[in-house]
Amino acid sequence: MKKKQIFPPIFLKFTAFILICVFSLLCVEIAISYSITKKNCLENIKEKHELNISKISFMLSKTLWDYDSAEIKNILDNEILIEDVIYIRLSDYIDDQNQLILYEQVKDKRGQTKTYNDLVDKKHLNANTMLSLNKDVVYNGKKIGELNVIVSPETFNKDFRDKFVTTCFHSMIIFILLPVLLFFGCNVLFLIPLKELTDVVKKFSRNNLAIRLRRFPRDEIGDLGKTFNEMADSIELKNNLLLNQLYYDNLTGLPNRTKLLDDLQIINNGLIFIINVDSFREINDFYGHEVGDEILKEIASRLKQVKVNFNITIYRLQADEFGLLLKRDSAQDDRKNLFYHDRSNSLYNEIRSIIGAFVFLVINDKVFICNESEINISATVGAAKVTETIGHAALYNADMALKKAKQMHKHYLLYDETMEIAKEYENNIKWTFILKEAVAKDQIVPFFQPIINNKTGDIEKYECLCRLINSNNDIISPYYFLDIAKKIRLYPNITRRILIRSFEKFSDLPYEFSINVSVFDIQNEETRHCIRSILLSNQETAKRAVFELLESDGIENYDIIKAFIEEVKSYGCKVAIDDFGSGYSNFDHVMSLDVDVLKIDASMIKNLDTEKSSQIITKTIVNFTKELNIKTVSEFVHTPEVFKKVQEYGIDYSQGYLFGEPAPDICKNKKVSLIF
Repeated sequence: MKKKQIFPPIFLKFTAFILICVFSLLCVEIAISYSITKKNCLENIKEKHELNISKISFMLSKTLWDYDSAEIKNILDNEILIEDVIYIRLSDYIDDQNQLILYEQVKDKRGQTKTYNDLVDKKHLNANTMLSLNKDVVYNGKKIGELNVIVSPETFNKDFRDKFVTTCFHSMIIFILLPVLLFFGCNVLFLIPLKELTDVVKKFSRNNLAIRLRRFPRDEIGDLGKTFNEMADSIELKNNLLLNQLYYDNLTGLPNRTKLLDDLQIINNGLIFIINVDSFREINDFYGHEVGDEILKEIASRLKQVKVNFNITIYRLQADEFGLLLKRDSAQDDRKNLFYHDRSNSLYNEIRSIIGAFVFLVINDKVFICNESEINISATVGAAKVTETIGHAALYNADMALKKAKQMHKHYLLYDETMEIAKEYENNIKWTFILKEAVAKDQIVPFFQPIINNKTGDIEKYECLCRLINSNNDIISPYYFLDIAKKIRLYPNITRRILIRSFEKFSDLPYEFSINVSVFDIQNEETRHCIRSILLSNQETAKRAVFELLESDGIENYDIIKAFIEEVKSYGCKVAIDDFGSGYSNFDHVMSLDVDVLKIDASMIKNLDTEKSSQIITKTIVNFTKELNIKTVSEFVHTPEVFKKVQEYGIDYSQGYLFGEPAPDICKNKKVSLIF
């Protein structure tokens, strides 16, 4: 844990700054005071002694004129006794060139007066001279002598020291009070507002977005505080908008899936329901997205009205799904050993009452009116129990129950461990991995099944069938992976590989060969481009190619199918409808699409020898195709009895295990026996 600072950094910095400034000012003040005090003291002493020497000079003028040596000595002896005078000399002018020294006395180091000796006292005098004053002695306007006085610094030093110490003391007092006053003033004016602003910013940075600065000084700090508050308001607003976008649905205003996942973390006991609007995509396609949005808003509104009577939170999970989360008290918890689907179970009854109130009464049993149109919709529900240990998995369980309810065509289903939906998901993941590995390692290959002429027994055609050979050399039928390949968008890759390999295989063989293409392939632009490129590069082989359209896929977009048929036929290819007799068995397809071959579905052929209905339908198909000069192929010919019926009804070609299984190579025999 970070130790709390007694003094904030700005306090320490500011204190140091003030102390440095005050110390600098004090040094400057002392330096200036020293210079001024010294100058003043020197001027005072000089002025004092100049006045004194003038006075002495006046006193000596008459005495020197009278040449009264005793009086002269008496006057000057008194003068040299003054504390700071260390040398006096009186000279008499004889003429302009010569002077006669009448008096010359000096004080030694001990302060004793004696006659000046140049050899002895000169050095002492030079070392202790502060002022040297000269004054002419004048009588009746005539210069008759000169008085010379030397003053020592002793008195000056004492006076200077006393005055300088006093000045420094006063300065120290002032400069001690100054930082206190400065600090107090700056603390009130700057540091306290800055600290308050800093504390507010720190709390704001720790997600306390509601905190604001309440006091604003009338200066730049106040402006900064106001700016911070404006910024905080803007950030809080944007944060609320982001949270709203993160946790709430824009269309209905309901909490979304993210909010549901967060709520599941704090619920220990409850129920979760996923309500899916059936065939909502068709509603959007038929009425338009605006009507679809209005229906979703109306559903949300109706669910909110019902919510008043339940302790339930409503969510919009995705386009056509809503969620209900019921928080249950521990007193409501069911006994652990009760089976969910026992109709005597109180939990089951509780779920049924909730679904009845939220789904049947307000969605399934009520008409929705949009743009004066009455729209009847229904919903399917998946439910699951929420416990402390399940958490997010409850949503996953409810989703699995919903999918299972859709598969079983039930209105609702409660998840339990006996469901195997998780295994289906695991299977999807497993096949996704296998398919991606197979595509990467080029393990998707064509197998070839012979198609014989029912009259001659000659093998005239082959159908190219997709197979996956895994790392263990297992041969896997497309029944297991084609649907998953479509979902993970690998289906076009598989079709293109079979196309390329098949054309390579039959480029030097005399047989016709057929390749299955779905409506999905024809609608895929990359696949169509691949087919076009292959046909251009293999124009001779293309004349023996047959494209089998899967009738069971349902042919809805005739324009694109017709365009495809016209294009491949321009290269000499033929077109067949595969699995005819399954799905819609629309004869109009045959007439509209100008096909060359009809392959009668295995569901019609496999029991042709025993089922009357299959026989009638097969006869009808054959008669129809003969009138249009279309060839027929019977699939799943697996017994001699079925083959005899195929021959009897005049079907042109047969394909099935009776004549040959799909294999990676072409049969060596070009003919099969028709005698069984």
